[in-house]
Amino acid sequence: MKIFTLCLFYINLACNSYTLAKTPDAFIDQSDSVIIKIESKQKDRFYYPDDFGNVTYLEGESRLVVDKPYFELIDGRYKISYFLKRGEMIRILPQGGFAKFDTGDSIRNQELLFSTEYFKKFEIQFYTGSFYERTFVEQKYIDNPQLRDNLLAKEYEKEIDFLKQYQDKHRLSEAFFSFHTDVIKYKILERKLFLGHLIFPENYVRKIIENAIVSLKRDDLLFLRNYRNASNLLLYDIKKLDHARSYSDIINQTFANDTKDFVSASAVVHSDQELIKLSASEILSITANLLSLSRQSAYKEHVEGIHAFKSLVLTGEQILGSNGKRLNFNQISKGKLTYIDFWASWCKPCMAEMPYSKRLQEKYAEKGINFVYVSIDNNAAAWQRAGKKLGIPQADSYLMPSSSMSAVAKKFDISSIPRYMIMNQDGKIIQENALRPSEFKIRAVFDKMLKN
Repeated sequence: MKIFTLCLFYINLACNSYTLAKTPDAFIDQSDSVIIKIESKQKDRFYYPDDFGNVTYLEGESRLVVDKPYFELIDGRYKISYFLKRGEMIRILPQGGFAKFDTGDSIRNQELLFSTEYFKKFEIQFYTGSFYERTFVEQKYIDNPQLRDNLLAKEYEKEIDFLKQYQDKHRLSEAFFSFHTDVIKYKILERKLFLGHLIFPENYVRKIIENAIVSLKRDDLLFLRNYRNASNLLLYDIKKLDHARSYSDIINQTFANDTKDFVSASAVVHSDQELIKLSASEILSITANLLSLSRQSAYKEHVEGIHAFKSLVLTGEQILGSNGKRLNFNQISKGKLTYIDFWASWCKPCMAEMPYSKRLQEKYAEKGINFVYVSIDNNAAAWQRAGKKLGIPQADSYLMPSSSMSAVAKKFDISSIPRYMIMNQDGKIIQENALRPSEFKIRAVFDKMLKN
């Protein structure tokens, strides 16, 4: 789906999601992990983002291997970021309002509580609104950019003063103060770089760019979402100002090391969106540089999957199997009555239906009903990752690339998901809008069809 505004780009980063519930064998400390126990039945509240905006929701007990000193966990109810330390065990107790954290260390609990108190002081009035509201991009600031700079500078000073007071009150370490100073700094920088579609004076934009280039050389802070967002915005702002330059040239001359690898990978991942729109030749150039020079294997793997996916050409009603082979849509029945689930890794209602689908499959697969899952993801890596997490058998997992252009999607008007269909043994759709797995009457439908 095309994203037509800068604000929608941020919404898009927040809506690619799936739910993960992991239970470790023993609730024990591991130095390479963060161990989280959420003591609440409320679902879809706490999640963590990956580097490209995909988010994973957590439930129950989870042990997550992390390769950075801090792990960002977000309370989706208020959009508050909490920074957990690698090797930490933590209980989260949502009690109707704000979350309560218990690490077994009162000092550490106070450190985590800072994010809640910061939110109450500076962000509570904005959390139901948009990021745009806090960036000062109205016409009066275009006419007087210094006023915009002064407002952002005052906000930075107020937030640092609040941080210092909190540190002194609770006798927290200088390391705590230094870390959250960086968090605040890059929150402000992200807002400063967000110039919208309006035209600020060129000298003002160039000054912002020059300062940002110096600030965005902190590879050690790539785990900060605001640092990553600021890096992407810097690329966009430079391109907007010097539109004749290629993205590849801007990346090579502006960024370095791991930050450069991230910006390169992010540009490819989001290349079909308006924020960073790449031509086919630019995608090839950036991908080639990343794959040959990057030290980040995770970025390489992600981009390789994206590149292969974007270059895939399917004809007619073809879809893609998990083995990479093309096949016609009507072949998925395999000569059996087939229940088809159209879903995506980012679709929370789809995720909610999966446990019901699994129970249906356990009951009816042995009776001769075939269950298949057709993803409409635009990211092959996200499809494969989510399918693995959900336990979808590879033989039953398919991908419908470029779903908005797919002949299958057009034929059956697949414009929203989850969507369910029933196909007969000959590969003909006999129900275009079948009941969901969670609807008990679907069992009666299956029973009747099996008798005929």
